[in-house]
Amino acid sequence: MILRFKIFLFLFSFLFSSAIISQDLIRFKDCKAEIEYLIQNDSEKAFVLTDRLEKSALKRADSLDLLEAYNYYGNIYGKRHQKYKALEYYYRALNLKRKYSIKTSISNTLNSIGIIHHGNGNIDKALDFYLQAISTLDDSISDYQLTPRLNICKLYLDINELDKAKEEIENTNDYLKVISNKEETALLDNLKGVYFQAIEELDSAKFYYKKT
Repeated sequence: MILRFKIFLFLFSFLFSSAIISQDLIRFKDCKAEIEYLIQNDSEKAFVLTDRLEKSALKRADSLDLLEAYNYYGNIYGKRHQKYKALEYYYRALNLKRKYSIKTSISNTLNSIGIIHHGNGNIDKALDFYLQAISTLDDSISDYQLTPRLNICKLYLDINELDKAKEEIENTNDYLKVISNKEETALLDNLKGVYFQAIEELDSAKFYYKKT
């Protein structure tokens, strides 16, 4: 009788804990979209939810949710201009993503690391990570290549390497002819305006600024 009771308690405990884990999985799957929204609008709330996601992922030994949490931390700290903390978490996310994630996700984090180095003035590192973000995709033609390509254009404009900026702008323009993306086209037009302003062709600069 005692043995049956112990077995019953064990089964009840197991089923109850499994139900809790299932509810957590559903809840945290839903909250990821909320975190992404809050990062742009309320970083404090985003931080609280990300902390919950991290703790749950560690408890469940869920590497996929954990890398998501680390990536969110990187985005939050980047938004707060705490660049070294952002880098710390992006690198943590990257280490896990190299094991578990698809290439587009790895590319996004490489690009995010490049942006932080770019903002810190570490131009060589920034360029290296932008190029890694592109090469990780194995030359596949997709929207995911556009952001690091545009960032390379901006990098060369920022350091006044105008010949290289022109070359990258032309290459990215050719790429956009294959990938139709209105938002990225507007960003490239703005960079064209910056380029023509830098070489003092003001009519061309105004033309591209107006297009954006």
